[in-house]
Amino acid sequence: MKRERQDSIQANVQLLQSQATGLKARVTQAENELNNFAAQNKLLLVRNNESSSLNNRHIESLTQMLADATGRRVKSESALTHAKKSREADGSFLDTEIVNNLRASLKTAETEYATLGSQVTAAYPSMRELHAKIISLKKAIQDERSQGIHTLQRQFEADLETETQLREQINQEKVHAQDVSRQLIQYDVLSKEASSLRDLYQAVLKQAKEIEMSAAVATSNVFVVDYAGVPTYPSAPKTS
Repeated sequence: MKRERQDSIQANVQLLQSQATGLKARVTQAENELNNFAAQNKLLLVRNNESSSLNNRHIESLTQMLADATGRRVKSESALTHAKKSREADGSFLDTEIVNNLRASLKTAETEYATLGSQVTAAYPSMRELHAKIISLKKAIQDERSQGIHTLQRQFEADLETETQLREQINQEKVHAQDVSRQLIQYDVLSKEASSLRDLYQAVLKQAKEIEMSAAVATSNVFVVDYAGVPTYPSAPKTS
């Protein structure tokens, strides 16, 4: 019986050790898969809520930048529309210092032309020179205003491009956030699987060790020298 018990214990220990060896290989494989997954997806190894918080703050920052860009675009678009509708004679916001100086020169030339025109005909050389000057000043004013409109057009296009890029970036960040969320979920699954295998591996090792220790404690150096024989006569009652 004792021999059979020892054989059974030894068999159990060997079975547990075999299971532990297999589990160790599975733990190694699971940890390698976990590390490879994190490396391939370039995951920032933080908790899901921390990753989500970082991404949300980034999106909020981009959203604020988009709001500012939209405000600038609306302002430049309004200025451009107003400038295109304004007439040449209007003293609008497009009149820079250069335009104002040209307007002053034009007014002086027109005054001189009117004064001189009351005395001589339009064919008079001085009248012809003033007329040419007036035409030149008007053209210069028109060119300056056209340049101003062109500048507003470029500003509007730049503001619109900035707004469009920020909007696209926000959309990309939202898609990226969804991808990272899915990757972190998969990483969490792999991590839990590896952790479960490690716990199971440690439990099997512990059980095998406990059985070995139990067998060692139960083993004794006392052994049977000879088995007792069956009596050939009763020891009682003693009738004599």
